[in-house]
Amino acid sequence: WSMWVLGSFSFAVIGLLIYCLIDLQRKQFYPADLEAALNQDMEGTDFESALQKVQSTSSCLSSVMEAGMLYIVDRGYGVLDTEKLEEVMAAASRKFNRGRVRTINYFSIIAQAAPMMGLLGTVSGMIGAFAKLSQGGTGDPSAFAGNISEALITTATGLVVALPAIFCYFIFRDRLQQLVAESEESAESLIATLRRTVVASHGEG
Repeated sequence: WSMWVLGSFSFAVIGLLIYCLIDLQRKQFYPADLEAALNQDMEGTDFESALQKVQSTSSCLSSVMEAGMLYIVDRGYGVLDTEKLEEVMAAASRKFNRGRVRTINYFSIIAQAAPMMGLLGTVSGMIGAFAKLSQGGTGDPSAFAGNISEALITTATGLVVALPAIFCYFIFRDRLQQLVAESEESAESLIATLRRTVVASHGEG
């Protein structure tokens, strides 16, 4: 019975692996065309055009820039050099990627649960083996050999499922952190462009 559970764990790992390979792409976080278009809007302080772009697309950069621009519109250009603006943008980034973090954490859950399920199968097999041993004695080892085999197979299967899961957890966690960091750096660069434009326009004025 434990092999059915371990089999479902293995299919879950494969499904999560395929999902993360598709989802954790650069275009899902900071598309190059969107970044270039927003840079032009920041140079012209065209918030209306920029907001239309970020609200019509779904990416980490879009969410971060939308939160930042709405905060600037609400509070004025004086917030460009404040830590509060950075906090608002970072909060938007965390909110956008909350589901991805939870998905990647499933790898860790399976990596911890699979060996425990294998151990449970081992205990179940050994209980059955000793129960048959107590009933029939040691005259016929084949009577309880199947239970011992079950115990060994479930332990090995649990480890086989857990090892890829833990590797996937660390690989995709680091990949997500990298993409999020690059998205936030892109947003900070766009805000810096806006800051230079505002400073230059005030200087001319």
